[in-house]
Amino acid sequence: MAALVAVFALYGLFDTIESKTEVRTSLMSLAGELRQSSDDLTRFARTYAATGNDDYKKRYQAVLDIREGKVDRPEGYEHVYWDLEQIGLLTDNKNSSGIPILTRLRESGMDSYMVDLLAKSKARSDELAALERQAFALVEIGFTDKAVRILFSDEYHSAKGQIMEPIRHFQMRVDSETRADLAAAIQDTRDTIRVSIASVAFSLILGCLAGLYRRVKPDEEEPEALSPE
Repeated sequence: MAALVAVFALYGLFDTIESKTEVRTSLMSLAGELRQSSDDLTRFARTYAATGNDDYKKRYQAVLDIREGKVDRPEGYEHVYWDLEQIGLLTDNKNSSGIPILTRLRESGMDSYMVDLLAKSKARSDELAALERQAFALVEIGFTDKAVRILFSDEYHSAKGQIMEPIRHFQMRVDSETRADLAAAIQDTRDTIRVSIASVAFSLILGCLAGLYRRVKPDEEEPEALSPE
């Protein structure tokens, strides 16, 4: 029975590890997608300013529209989507429904503090888009050098850092909570196994003592046989 309890304890631990790993992967994926969208916006804004190629401006707007749920979100978008799309390797890519990333964050089940962290990062990214659009306006009237300087300015780099700061805190908290939950699950499992082992050992000791007691106990005296008259 004790061995069976230990087996169930280990099974429960594996189930907890799998569950926590899935939650962590889901949360990190959302944070990673938000971070990647900010980096994609920067890359396309800078490339458009440097080249004047409208294709990069269109991709820039597509990143914003996907993030806002205004257009369908490509499947596998959280992976290296744009790097492959811009060289024509994702022409047959399927789409899923368009859902704003903030809606997906709120529906993920994470607590309000965690949602607020990523919402703050997105809001700062939206604010930076105003500076990027300012650079676009300069490109359109021929001031490309000034546009490029804006997108590589200290102000721009500072704004990028402000976007990434909440994401960093989010990722650190997810890691911390995951480690704490797993440590607690492992400790509970160890405690259960220790109790099970102690129970088995106690049962064995009682069994040995009972056997020893039966061995050393003197036999009851048999009644004397009646002698014949």
